[in-house]
Amino acid sequence: MNISAKQWIAQGASGVIVIGNGPGELPKLERGRPFFRFNLSDSIPLSPMEVRVSNRRVAELSGEPPVFQVQSQWMKDTEREGLQHLFAKHASKLGTELRCLPSTGLTAVHTCIDLGLSVQVFRMPLRPALFRAPELAPRQPLAAAFHNWLGEQRLAWRLIASRGNQLRWLDIVAKCCAIAGETEGRLDPYPRFFEWIKNATAGCPDSVDPANLVELATSSKFDWDAYAKHERLQLLEPFFYLDRTKQMTPKWWLYSNALSISIDTLLGRLTQAQRFLHAGQAAG
Repeated sequence: MNISAKQWIAQGASGVIVIGNGPGELPKLERGRPFFRFNLSDSIPLSPMEVRVSNRRVAELSGEPPVFQVQSQWMKDTEREGLQHLFAKHASKLGTELRCLPSTGLTAVHTCIDLGLSVQVFRMPLRPALFRAPELAPRQPLAAAFHNWLGEQRLAWRLIASRGNQLRWLDIVAKCCAIAGETEGRLDPYPRFFEWIKNATAGCPDSVDPANLVELATSSKFDWDAYAKHERLQLLEPFFYLDRTKQMTPKWWLYSNALSISIDTLLGRLTQAQRFLHAGQAAG
């Protein structure tokens, strides 16, 4: 990033607010404090201290980079270009870890932390719904299905653990509470889930029993918590997102309107299990 942008950071923006597009009320904004927002319509006017970041699809960018478009009333063109470059750099790094393009919000948090800013995050649980409305066409993908949300939460937890004094992210940690992970009297759902995925990936929708997936989705969240392991959760990440670089995919279940409630519920179970593991680590 260029010198003038570094001066901006040093002179008045030691802390920033990052506002996602998730549920919840907008935070009260402090006069003179920069804040980030993402992928908004051009019909919504820029606020004086807003830094608006849009991905290529929303900004309708074509040809070569930038990967992101940064808009701001108060930043100089060179500062905006420098920030666009940093966003692209962090998106590339995060994409390698996630094996897909990261969300603009997660990229923003990592970029701001790397710049030495303190960050407050609002309305960004990194958990969009994977539920498909009944009227959605069978070959139409959900926009939310192109991000590795379980992996993004994993990286968010890592960032919180390493930069907790610099980062306040209540959507991730607020509902987190460690409970005893007793396995006695509980059934391990993970082997059955891996087996279902193996069979589903090898065949077609008619080759597996959807009732087995529904049963897994309705099993107790305490079963998922009790047998959760970081390695297991990471192995399950690819089950929940599509590769935007390929036209064909074996993950037909992400196009199934009938199974989408179970898919979304299972992602919720794994999200809670991930919270449980990290809460246990923090308590220990």
